[in-house]
Amino acid sequence: MEVKCPYCSASFEVPETVATTTCPYCGLTFRLGIEGKALETVPEADHFYFPLCQTDPMEVLMAFLIRQVGVPKDLSQGSVLKKRELHYVPVYFFHIEGRALAESRGGRTTMAEELDNIGIVASEPFTGLLKGYRFPMRGKRYFEERIQSQGIYHKPSFDADIGKKLADQRLREALRKEALESCNNALRFEVEESKVEYRGLVHYPIWSLSYEFRGEVYEGFVDGADGKVILVEHPVSLEARILQITTATAILLTGFVMGIALWTYTPLAILGTLIPGIASSVVLLTRSVKRRVKASETRAMEDEKESIGVEKAMEVLAGLQKPRTPIPDF
Repeated sequence: MEVKCPYCSASFEVPETVATTTCPYCGLTFRLGIEGKALETVPEADHFYFPLCQTDPMEVLMAFLIRQVGVPKDLSQGSVLKKRELHYVPVYFFHIEGRALAESRGGRTTMAEELDNIGIVASEPFTGLLKGYRFPMRGKRYFEERIQSQGIYHKPSFDADIGKKLADQRLREALRKEALESCNNALRFEVEESKVEYRGLVHYPIWSLSYEFRGEVYEGFVDGADGKVILVEHPVSLEARILQITTATAILLTGFVMGIALWTYTPLAILGTLIPGIASSVVLLTRSVKRRVKASETRAMEDEKESIGVEKAMEVLAGLQKPRTPIPDF
C-alpha cells in the first residue's frame, strides 16, 4: 500500500502487514493506521541527529587533496595527523516557500519563486564555515542521549524563533536576488508570499582535522554524515608556483605584443589587450606568492571571502574541550 510521510509528505510503498515504518526520504519512524494513514503527527518541535558515515575522515581528506592542482606529490605519504575531533553542531531545519514580484522601468514584471529546505546553524564557531551549506534531508534519526558523549556536543546559541527569522530573511534575500537577476533596473520589488515552517533541531556531525606536512600545520573540516570535504588548507608546491608566475608573465607579454601589433589601427588597442591580460595574470600572481591555499568539495573558492569561516572556526574551536569519550575509529 502507499504511505504518505507526515513529516516530509513523501509517498512510498510498504507491505499491507506493516504497522510501523520509517520514511526512506527523511528518516521519520511512525505508526500506521487504516489505509496507510499515519496515526501520529509530527510534533511541532523535535530533535534529530545524523549518524556518522563509516569512512575515515583523514582518508577522505587526503583522497580529495591529492586531486588538487599544485599539491606536492608526497603530500599523502608525508602528512601526519595532528588532531581529529568530532563536533555535533546544532542546526535548525526549515521548509521555505515564497513568491515575489519585480517591476522594471518599462512596466515589465517578473515573478520569482523559491521552494527549498534549509538549515540555520545555531553555533557561533560554525556559522561562517557552514554559511549556505546544503544539508541533506534524508537519513536523520531521532536524537539519542549517547550522542552527547561521542564528541564535542554544541548547544544552540539561540532558539528556534530566532532561527525562523533568519530563515525568513534568507528566503527574502533569495527572492530578491532571483527577481533582480531576471528584471534589470527594477523600480519596485515586493514579496507577495513568505512561508517558513520549522522542521526541528538537528545535531549534525562535523569532523575538525589538522595535519602536519614538512613542519607546517594545516586545518580541514569534513562532513561526518556524507564524507564531503567542506573546507581544507593545503600547501602549494614550488613547481606549481613557478608555473603560475611563468603563465602570468606569458599572458602579460602576449597582451602587450598584440596591443603593439594593433596599435596602427587604433591607439586604444593596447588597452583592450593589456587590461584583460592584467586581470588574468593578477589572479595567478596572487596565488603564486601563497604557500598555502584552501579548497572545498562543496563550494567554489575563487573569492577569498568564501573561506574566511575556517579561520574564525579554528580560533574558537582551539579553545574547546576535548571529547569526553574516544571518537569511533573506522
